[in-house]
Amino acid sequence: MSLPQDIKVLLADDIAAMRGILKKTLRPYGLTNIDEASNGEDALDKYKLYDHELVMLDINMPIKNGIEVLRAIKALKKKPYSTAKIDGIIQKFNQHRLERDPDAIPLRAIPD
Repeated sequence: MSLPQDIKVLLADDIAAMRGILKKTLRPYGLTNIDEASNGEDALDKYKLYDHELVMLDINMPIKNGIEVLRAIKALKKKPYSTAKIDGIIQKFNQHRLERDPDAIPLRAIPD
């Protein structure tokens, strides 16, 4: 299964191995335009520069935690956005994951 290749992804986790696992998990779905951040402040800075469409945040990170980063991103309101594209991606991703592992925990978007 492949997803739109133009999606800009930001992975934020202070543990490099976790970022690596997430990248390996996303690549088979065609998501290769991936930036990484090792702390919340770096994640927010990169988001401001590149306006990622999909952001995966660890909750416990140094400098700013994932919740603080999420609140800051939402406060930016850089542009109106449609969640339909991301909702579709999450639905396809979950469908594929659950077919392979019925016990997998599905991903979900955080509503506004």
